[in-house]
Amino acid sequence: MSVLTKIVLGLLNRKPHSYVFIRNSQTSIHNDKHPRAIESWETYQPLIMNDYPNLSDRAIVHYIRRCKEWAYHAISWELGLVDR
Repeated sequence: MSVLTKIVLGLLNRKPHSYVFIRNSQTSIHNDKHPRAIESWETYQPLIMNDYPNLSDRAIVHYIRRCKEWAYHAISWELGLVDR
């Protein structure tokens, strides 16, 4: 499984409290000290996720849904279950 797929799946399994992380990841890590944000940072540093402060909850849910579709296809492809 590729690193990108692992990152996406890790983020997708989070609940709405992770919306703050999606909107501003570095604040969640350094100021809020959110345990899951710190865990993600320790796992994937030095990669820094872009901030999306203007996204609504609805937009985040939409993007997560799209990422899940992509991730399931990517995993199926990596396992040889579908053609690219």
